[in-house]
Amino acid sequence: MHMSLGGFQVIHWPKGKAAPGDFAAPASAKAALCAQPLFFHMDTCQRELWVAPAGSGLPALPPGVHVFSGTEGYRFLLRVATGLESEILGETDVFGQMKEAWKKFALTNGTNALSPWFQKLSEDTKDIRARFLQNTGGESYGSLVRKQLRGYEPTSTDPVLIVGAGAIAHAVGPWLSEQPLLLLNRTLAALPKLRDEILIRNPSARITLVDSPEAEARAWRAARFAVLCIPVGFPPGSVAALEDSKRLELWHQGTGDRARAIIHLGGHRDSAQIWAAHQTPTSHFHALDDLFALQKDKNEARFARFAEAARACDERSILRTLPGGISGSVSHGWEDLAAFQ
Repeated sequence: MHMSLGGFQVIHWPKGKAAPGDFAAPASAKAALCAQPLFFHMDTCQRELWVAPAGSGLPALPPGVHVFSGTEGYRFLLRVATGLESEILGETDVFGQMKEAWKKFALTNGTNALSPWFQKLSEDTKDIRARFLQNTGGESYGSLVRKQLRGYEPTSTDPVLIVGAGAIAHAVGPWLSEQPLLLLNRTLAALPKLRDEILIRNPSARITLVDSPEAEARAWRAARFAVLCIPVGFPPGSVAALEDSKRLELWHQGTGDRARAIIHLGGHRDSAQIWAAHQTPTSHFHALDDLFALQKDKNEARFARFAEAARACDERSILRTLPGGISGSVSHGWEDLAAFQ
């Protein structure tokens, strides 16, 4: 089942500062995109993406939403997968998110017209990262969160509440495993997998699964740090979903004279006003903006490597339009070329 690259359509819906009007945009446009069963969908803290096969009609889209077709569409997806479109330039977490989103899509749709192209996307991403982006000193969400929390001089007994169990939580959790971890998610069944991944990285990690409304209330009060790995406004309650205002109320019931901090990885500060507006002298709030600021100071050599990777994305996208582009392969034998099957 092959589809020419000319029919490739990528809809890019940025979030936060990249598109200030995003939250006021008509919900009907997103609903229409999400209602298409053959559209691959990926939702991250910086953007939403849909990939549509050839011949698919698109709804009217609001200003600030871009549609890339053919070679441009493949190039943009490749730049996203390699971390070149991320504010944390060169980060690897987004590729894991993309693979996880594809697994869910493939469970429903099986092999489809997009499958060969996502296999090539996996192959090209791994090749470009290996050639240009290894050892560039790139940050990850986990390393930046840990760096942010180090400013509060945490001790080995200060609990960290991690809210969510998706790709970002899996990327962040192992970096914080020197602290006691309280894991909270709307779906309890997803927590053991997160716990097990953290334990693989640190077998001595102290982990508690938050498994009831009462335990959730205690966790918000007891944690010195809370890391929210969910979209802004998303209800993560383990049994009974709590509103942000209730979470904040429980958070401010916490005791102790040392500063506490919440880090929200689900959006920029301007999209998380209910959290930012409730800072106190002992309760601090950080959003994606603060993490991005931590990694802005980079040297010229590192940016030169990113420029080389960007040129490789351009060249690979053009090569994929040539005869044999869908069947051609790079010389490396990666262990997970079928990651998108």
